[in-house]
Amino acid sequence: MNFGDRIRQLRQDKGLTQPELADAMGIEQSYLSKVAHAPIACEVRQKSIPGKTRRSRLSAC
Repeated sequence: MNFGDRIRQLRQDKGLTQPELADAMGIEQSYLSKVAHAPIACEVRQKSIPGKTRRSRLSAC
């Protein structure tokens, strides 16, 4: 599983759409899409998501 697949899986597990996750992260949806589809190495371990998932953690890897 690559980084983009992991982001997609975690986003779906939390019941978020890509625009909702991008908004919660304070980034553009188009940027999230590029990151999710790019074959990149996984460096970020966790990212707090504000809003409705504030008490949750998003593990990238």
